[in-house]
Amino acid sequence: MKHIGLSILATVLLAAATARAGVVTIGLDSPLLSGNPGDVLPFSGTITNNTSDVVYLMSDNFSPLSGLIPAAIDDLPFFTNAPLFLDANESTGDIGLFNVTIPIALTPGNYGGTFTLLGGAGLDSQDVLGSADFTVQVLAAQPASGVPEPATLPLLAVGVCTLLVRRRVRLGMGRCAAR
Repeated sequence: MKHIGLSILATVLLAAATARAGVVTIGLDSPLLSGNPGDVLPFSGTITNNTSDVVYLMSDNFSPLSGLIPAAIDDLPFFTNAPLFLDANESTGDIGLFNVTIPIALTPGNYGGTFTLLGGAGLDSQDVLGSADFTVQVLAAQPASGVPEPATLPLLAVGVCTLLVRRRVRLGMGRCAAR
């Protein structure tokens, strides 16, 4: 009987934890973006106030992505696009939230992170309002080909022919002047 009571209590606590909604919901358009080293990946989405009160959106934060330096994440789009506050049950609509620049030396694979919004009831609030997980998928860079593209071969041929003709003309003029 004691085990049944503990099982029921654990089930209720687990259900309460998963049913708990954040102050805001961050809905990323695509939580997984792919690119090659050097690419800039723009993450966008919506922010929705789930409360009946005004919520101030003051700042953001990122969990560290292994392999990414902090400078690889640009949150300027959030500060440019997000409003200072959201009224009760209001949503931002689709806006740019942050960009991730894939470092050149990063090896192919998946790199996960978390985007977190901070703010609250006042302008000085720094409470965690909500978060969204995202993944950067780094693709294998395509090896450079040692063979020139077909369009460059005719251009190269014209250049070589021009040089040969100029040389022949110069040699021919030199002979004429000697006579």
